[in-house]
Amino acid sequence: MKPEELIDRILKEILSFPEDIVINRTIDELGVLLSISVNILDLPIIIGKEGDMARSLRTIARSMGYKHREKTSIKIIM
Repeated sequence: MKPEELIDRILKEILSFPEDIVINRTIDELGVLLSISVNILDLPIIIGKEGDMARSLRTIARSMGYKHREKTSIKIIM
């Protein structure tokens, strides 16, 4: 399973508007960047209290990226 597939699966379970989730995967010299766009009403959930949820999603993506030998990072787009 790729990092974007796992992040998508997690977000679909916790967000109120799972149909609005868009994950774009781009590759550059720094590695893989997952740009996540969600419904504006779901932003507080995806960011979490003091950024805890965003930090957790980044950790999961980074761990899955290491499994596939890719440096993976996440960017949350409003």
